[in-house]
Amino acid sequence: MNQNLYYKYFLLILFTSLFGESFNPQEINFKENLILNEKEREYFLLYKDDLNYKITGPKRLEIISRRAIPESSNRKYNFGYILSYDDLDDIEINHKKYKKDFLYSKDHPGHGYTQAGKTILNIPPGEHNLKLIPSYRGKPVLVRIVKKMFKNTEGITEMILPDEDIVVNELQFNNKKRNYFEIEKNNLLSFSTYSNLDISFYGRIEENNILNNNFYQLEILENNRQKCFVVDFYNNESSKGKIFQLKSKDDPFSIKLIESSNPVHLRVLKNTPYD
Repeated sequence: MNQNLYYKYFLLILFTSLFGESFNPQEINFKENLILNEKEREYFLLYKDDLNYKITGPKRLEIISRRAIPESSNRKYNFGYILSYDDLDDIEINHKKYKKDFLYSKDHPGHGYTQAGKTILNIPPGEHNLKLIPSYRGKPVLVRIVKKMFKNTEGITEMILPDEDIVVNELQFNNKKRNYFEIEKNNLLSFSTYSNLDISFYGRIEENNILNNNFYQLEILENNRQKCFVVDFYNNESSKGKIFQLKSKDDPFSIKLIESSNPVHLRVLKNTPYD
């Protein structure tokens, strides 16, 4: 391998590790680039037609979506999409965001775009079909899907519990016993402020309930504002670990279970770096 080719290969690996691999739908002609601070990112238009993806798991993906709006607008906009995965029930994703300053498209002058609505998908092993369906076919949404990577943490790890009264149970998975708490559907669990710490979320379904493909959907909020959705797909061959991670600020955060056909057990850990 000559020196120039080696250098290009090195830059490709570095770029992928820093920014994450992106995934294109079969509808490649719906591509549209958005520009922010002279950095260009590739999105795909979800408008009148669906976007279809083939995904090989296991993978952790992040769906970044923005609604196209008038450039001069200063109000919040509702937008979203319907997520279809293999033969499971459809999942509704709904965001409400303000305009993102200085974000534009060369192809559509006069348009502005909202702040990003984000959804984390945890995909189990195997070949999977992922489809995004417009929720409002007259309201254009731009979508970008990237591989999501979590930070490796070092320090003192400690389980934290919500402010509400809950029951902690010791559960055994893969011959390891860990403490978890159960979250009930539409219940909002709130956590106190942990300034500038890494917070990791682990989700489990009891093994006797994992009979076939299924999922659960969580909403994560910071200071009572939506941060993202987390959709954890699982099957009888998958073993789940970390499903989400955030860097805490000086704001409380909350978790809400939006949808699940089985009881969901969570374990939330804070990581305090060594001095």
